Formats: sequence, structure tokens, C-alpha cells
Amino acid sequence: MTAENNLDGSLPLELSFLSSLSVLDLPGNSLKGDLVPMPATLTFVDLEMNRMRGAPFDALAGLRNLEIVHLSTNGFTGIIPSDIGEWSALKELWFADNRFQGATIPSEIGKLENLKTLFLYNAQIGGSIPSEIGNMDLEEFLANNNQLSKEIPPEFYNNKGLTLLRLDSNSLSGTISSLIGNLVDLTDVFLSNNTLSGTLPVTLLRLTSLGKFVSTTILPI
Repeated sequence: MTAENNLDGSLPLELSFLSSLSVLDLPGNSLKGDLVPMPATLTFVDLEMNRMRGAPFDALAGLRNLEIVHLSTNGFTGIIPSDIGEWSALKELWFADNRFQGATIPSEIGKLENLKTLFLYNAQIGGSIPSEIGNMDLEEFLANNNQLSKEIPPEFYNNKGLTLLRLDSNSLSGTISSLIGNLVDLTDVFLSNNTLSGTLPVTLLRLTSLGKFVSTTILPI
């Protein structure tokens, strides 16, 4: 189901009865209201850049076939539930530019071994980065402009395929681990506007693909 014109109003409850629906592709419209329950057959949902609100996870609970979830740039609220670990087929998860005030990243997200892109920037998310995120194989992790705190866990650097990392404008502390040198595919790193300290690890010299490294309050190598 795709959009050809600018759609207004709310999603109809009847969507949940479309037992063969696999794709819901309605970005860049003027849709309002809550996300309605979705059929179990859904694999792809894109509702970016609308005016929706409420807690989207209730409507997506129990969906085991989801591969792509793009819900950025709305007014969604609520928490990120531990049940997210059951979306085992998930490859892309975009929740950026929403209002998940007080929400944290649950440790169960580490179960999503197929997830490649995780976009959580500007979503009012707090807490720490769970160490379980090291069980994944992320390629892009954007969680800038949030309230993330504490240190970046050493397990995070197990994501050997990571190319893009944005953690700027949070409240992260501690040092940048020498383990960052294991992320040889990194091309862009943004860590500015945190409370990081110490010196840049010499292992950064291994990152021959790195084109941009932005950090403040850190001393040179």
C-alpha cells in the first residue's frame, strides 16, 4: 500500500484485517493519530514525516516478520519495550525525531542480529548504551541529540562492520576506547558535545577509510 497524493486524517482500523498486507509505505504525508494494529504479515512499514502520535509499539507488538520499520519524524511517544528483541528479522529500525521522553534503549535490542541501521537521533532517549548492543552487527548507528549518559561500553566495538557512528550531543563520559581501532570500516564518527575526556587512542590510525572524525574536549593523539 503506497501513497500517490498527500494523505490526511488517520489510519483506518480496517488495516488490521488485511491478512495479506506485507508493505505499508506512506511517508511524507499529513497522517495524524495513533498507529493502528497491523496484520502479522507486515514486513515493511514506512510512515516517516507524518504527524502521528501515541505509542507505536502496541500496534506492532507480536509482528515477527518485520524487516524494515521507518517511523522517524512524527510525534510518537512511549517507551521502547523489551519485546523489540522478538523482531528477529529486522534489518532497519528508524525511530529518530520523535518524543520518546524518558525512554531507554533496552538490553534486548542485542538480540537483533540482522539489524544493520539503527536511527534514534533527536528522540529524547536517555539512559546508557547497553553492552548487549555488541551482540549485533550494525553498519550505521545514529543516536545523537539525546540524553544518553555513562561510558560507551567496550562491547560496542564488536560491531566490526560499522561505517557511520553519531553519538554527538549527549552526556556520555569516560574515554574513547582503543578498541575503536577494530572498526576498520568506519568512514564518519561524531562524538562532540559530550563530556568525554582523555586522549585520542593511537589505534585511530588503523581507520584508513575514516573521512570525518568530530570530537571536542579530547586531547590529540
